[in-house]
Amino acid sequence: MTIAPPHYPPELPITARREDILAAIRGHPVLIVQGETGSGKSTQLPKLLLDAGLPRPGRRIACTQPRRVAARSVSRRVAEELGVRWGREVGCKVRFQDQTSADTVVKFLTDGMLLAEIRGDPMLREYDAILVDEAHERSLNIDFLLGHLNRLLPERPGLKVVITSATIDTEAFSKAFGGAPVIEVSGRTFPVTVEYAPLDESRESSGDFTLLDAVGESLERVCREFPHGDVLVFFASERDIREAHDLLRSRFGDRLDLIPLFGRLTAAEQDRAFAPSSRRKVILATNIAETSLTLPGIRCVIDTGLARISRYHTRTRTRGLPIEPISRSSADQRTGRCGRIAEGLCIRLYPEEDYEKRPRFTPPEIRRSNLADVILRLLDSGLGRVESFPFIDPPPAAAIHAGYLQLAELGAIDDDRNLTALGRDMARLPTDPALSRMILQARREHCLNEVLVIAAGLSIQDPRQRPEDAREAADRAHRRFLHPESDFLTLLNIWEAFHEDLERLSQNQLRRFCRQHFLSYTRVREWRDLHDQLLSVVREYKLGGTLGAAPAASADRAFGGAAYRAIHRALLTGLLGNVAREEGGNLYRATGDRVVQVFPGSTLHRRLPRPKRKGDRPAKPANPKWLMAAEIVETSRLFARTAARIDPQWVADLGRHACRISHAEPAWDPGAGRVLVRESIRLGGLEVASRRVDYGRINPTHATELFIRGALIHDPADHPLPFLEHNRALVEKVADLRTRRRMHDWLALEEQLSTFYAARIQNVSSLHDLNRLLRREHAARPRLLFLEEKDLFDPADEEHTAALFPNAVRLGQTVLPLDYRYRPGEEIDGVSLRLTPGELDALTPAALDWAVPGHLEEKVHTLLRALPKEIRRALHPIAETARSLRNALRPGEETLADQLLRLLRERNNLALPAATWRDATLADHLRPRIEVTDRRGRVLAAGRDLAALRREVAGLRTVAGAARSATASSTDQLAQAWARAVAQWERGPLDRWPEPAPPEEITVADLDGLSVKAWPGLAAGPEGPRLRLFRQPEEARAAFPAGLEQFLEHRLGRDLGWMRRDLAGALKPLRPLVVAFRPPDRFEDDAFEHLRRHLCRQSLPERTAAAFEALVARQSAASRGLPLRWADQLKPLLETRQRLVLDPALAPEAEALLPPDFLLRIPLERLDHLPRYLKTIELRRTKAAQRPDRETARAQELAPHLENLRRLRAAELPAPAAAEADAYRWLVEEYKVSLFAQELGTTERVSPKRLAAVWQSLQARLQPVSTP
Repeated sequence: MTIAPPHYPPELPITARREDILAAIRGHPVLIVQGETGSGKSTQLPKLLLDAGLPRPGRRIACTQPRRVAARSVSRRVAEELGVRWGREVGCKVRFQDQTSADTVVKFLTDGMLLAEIRGDPMLREYDAILVDEAHERSLNIDFLLGHLNRLLPERPGLKVVITSATIDTEAFSKAFGGAPVIEVSGRTFPVTVEYAPLDESRESSGDFTLLDAVGESLERVCREFPHGDVLVFFASERDIREAHDLLRSRFGDRLDLIPLFGRLTAAEQDRAFAPSSRRKVILATNIAETSLTLPGIRCVIDTGLARISRYHTRTRTRGLPIEPISRSSADQRTGRCGRIAEGLCIRLYPEEDYEKRPRFTPPEIRRSNLADVILRLLDSGLGRVESFPFIDPPPAAAIHAGYLQLAELGAIDDDRNLTALGRDMARLPTDPALSRMILQARREHCLNEVLVIAAGLSIQDPRQRPEDAREAADRAHRRFLHPESDFLTLLNIWEAFHEDLERLSQNQLRRFCRQHFLSYTRVREWRDLHDQLLSVVREYKLGGTLGAAPAASADRAFGGAAYRAIHRALLTGLLGNVAREEGGNLYRATGDRVVQVFPGSTLHRRLPRPKRKGDRPAKPANPKWLMAAEIVETSRLFARTAARIDPQWVADLGRHACRISHAEPAWDPGAGRVLVRESIRLGGLEVASRRVDYGRINPTHATELFIRGALIHDPADHPLPFLEHNRALVEKVADLRTRRRMHDWLALEEQLSTFYAARIQNVSSLHDLNRLLRREHAARPRLLFLEEKDLFDPADEEHTAALFPNAVRLGQTVLPLDYRYRPGEEIDGVSLRLTPGELDALTPAALDWAVPGHLEEKVHTLLRALPKEIRRALHPIAETARSLRNALRPGEETLADQLLRLLRERNNLALPAATWRDATLADHLRPRIEVTDRRGRVLAAGRDLAALRREVAGLRTVAGAARSATASSTDQLAQAWARAVAQWERGPLDRWPEPAPPEEITVADLDGLSVKAWPGLAAGPEGPRLRLFRQPEEARAAFPAGLEQFLEHRLGRDLGWMRRDLAGALKPLRPLVVAFRPPDRFEDDAFEHLRRHLCRQSLPERTAAAFEALVARQSAASRGLPLRWADQLKPLLETRQRLVLDPALAPEAEALLPPDFLLRIPLERLDHLPRYLKTIELRRTKAAQRPDRETARAQELAPHLENLRRLRAAELPAPAAAEADAYRWLVEEYKVSLFAQELGTTERVSPKRLAAVWQSLQARLQPVSTP
């Protein structure tokens, strides 16, 4: 269709450049037009493209605008100037509306709509020319569009592209498009004076003169010097505008018409800025008035130079809206709003030097936005990856990485950053990727109807309005929509309330409904339009789920209801990065270690606690422990906006792909009958789930190993299986044989058992698995898991062992049993025999020497090595000589020493005196231990020295005889009563605490009306922990710690054995750090003792069998993996020590804090504090160099306490005071931190006054020590 030659208004500045622009269009594929505000570029350039002979028949000219309102208004204006029908030759296509026809030649559309067309037609064959207007805004859509056009131009030689803007970085744009020509067009018709009126910094900092005061003064000046024309004042935020409105009204009264203008106002409130007024208008605006709106009649501008700039922080994954100084181009844009009707004035409330230092342009949106949507669209359209896309300003690598991370979190891309099937479905939906993910999940949760409504609602501005002069009324009206647990369901409630009456009410009545409920009718319509489009896309791609379903009942939408669960699970899939856990009050810990506050407008904000007493007024429910938010925005602080309560298990279920799953502490669980491991599921640092799960599914090989050790070796008695009963009996037999031969290596025996089972069991980690294996193998191998003797020892060894290590020794006509124990270092180690005092009289030294034939060779070897060196030289090799002599020995009446002397004389011609071995010492396990017992079996005396034991028993006999011969007396009664109580209560050694537990005290006797008490208690004994009676409660309390330590060490014997083995491996990497100050073997011994004390030196307030067993179980569990965890904790400490001791100035203090044997001096619980104390040493030296006077003063403050520590080290403190002295030592270390490194902080309150009080308490207990 033919369009008449266009007419160009002569008053527009662009008309003067008509020929230049036409020549550039015809001569170049790309033209850049920089036109100031009011130059006519938006309306005249489409006509100039027509004038240049474009488009060809069947093609069109595309003219993009950033906003729908601009696309519609400019298209109507161009149609009017061309004298054609709007919607025909000149049309407009925006979201939800297509006002074009087959005859349309000039098509206005938003840049987002043109991008949508690129998906279907990447070559844009519909168009011969494309005009990109307002490119200075540098939105994501504009940059995306320009990048695509840049890549497209070589493939479309005839395509013409015109880029136009009020302010633009023409050099960068020209360079990006291969040196495209730039034409500048002036905009103002009248000159504008720019004046700078910066605030006085001293007055501003004191609060005497604020930015608002400066606005008031500038406005008074404008009113004096420019009596006619309206005034435009630019502010950074809505709050600034409200405060300025109140201040200026009190200052100017009704002389001026003060009109706020910002994006959240209703359409009617915004229209006031354009409507005529009987008074002079002063428009108080945000940067919305820079380019988005053209305000008529502006004569003067007052510019604060500030604006809120949206920025996406890739590290914290939050969108910030900080107030920042505007760029120079934005300042020029603001200046350009005046000077159209007459000479204008722009007053800038900041220094000219500040203006000159500001960046030329505002950073484009692509460099300060979340790129997830851009990346998704690029991948789906096949236009390549964002890293190689030809953006004018490529986005930062961190932003690209953050975009990929979000898409991976949403499940839209795989590990290779390729689109998944889910990602392709997401790209089809015209929404943010997070909203797209929600919609697709809603299909699975059968709540698509509700989620489509919520997703559309999240894509628009909040439809609720809260006018300044009707806040309370608005709050009351909105209350009917509130859901107590979810802002998302509040949106759904608004939608349903509006649509309940949609069919039966007229448009005017619906508008009235919106006014009554303080809802924006325009935003509700936009909401409905977006919902309809989402609905059509869902139907087009057959994504339908519960479309058209009736709304869920309100009860079902309460937390815990099926509808609430389904809706919020669907929403959660798009908001995994915005999950948060309550920290207290309205503060939450969000993913990425962000601390956020619930937005004040949320239904979850400022909850009151639940009522504690009956009759109290009920409050809202307590704050939810977990929530999710539609967005986390930074203004004055981080706010979680549009939030809802969630169940963290939903995160574990739906976000598993984005979670970090770790497993720790695998162990056999007798109660569960399987090997379990603690599974921790973390999202962005938040632990959303922790549970015990089947370890067999995670690591079947290791799980089988733990099952074998836990179920079949350590606790076989818990499972009544025939093979376990058989194997246990055989293991006990082998253990006894090994004990007799001093081969009681339980770990080696366990290894044999483990090897046996491992060869027959694979992928078995539970009793269920074991029973299934046994049933499957029963027919073919019924004795699959039955041990045989040959699996553990050579049967011939049994007979040999029985001969060498007999069960009993004959003493005349009496057979005395022998008891073998392998307890190195303990009194009961070796072989013991029990006898009565009468049998003791018949016992001879020779009988003891020959009691255990298996000890003879080792005894002979020890005695030979005790000979003088010159004699020993004649007997080399000693081992062979000892073996030969042992074979020649014949048990009899002679002692071993006498027979050995005789053999040496006869065989080796060595005449040795009878007293040769008088001072020789045999190892305890080679000397039988004798226990003398009374008729009740109570041990009267015990020892390995026969002569000493006889003397001790003789003394007992004398006392007993004296007692029997004495007359009855109270003393005799008490002694008898005490003996009866001891016989009744004392027992040991203990493997378990008695059940029922003994009372705290007992009555021994009642003598002449005086009740005599005794106190049962746990005590350490030579044979092991014992239950003893004490005559004083203090004695019982004092003995208990050592008794409990011995009890735990006994019960944890196997665990300590495994810990010793694991410790050797854990310490290997630390050897280079240790060798300089401690032999590694000694350090390993120190480490074992350090950890043993940690496990065994415990307190136990409750003295019951259950409490003892719980403590044993807890410490057993604590021992697993302890060496590795402890070594990881120790490594940085040793590295710091090594670094400090290399510095001569720091070495003395570092070595005093960590001496070579520090593991024996410092409990494990204090290790966490040592890095802080070492850091204090470093900081003290640094600060001393900076402020030597302060170092001197503080060193003097510390000196008395260091002297006190020296006295403590030299003193002999009674046991009760030792703990108090240790506490004083660490208090002094904390005092050093407070003096020299306050920034490190102390773990407790410390002051000279408190140190003095502790020292005063200690002084009374100090015992003087002589000094040389």
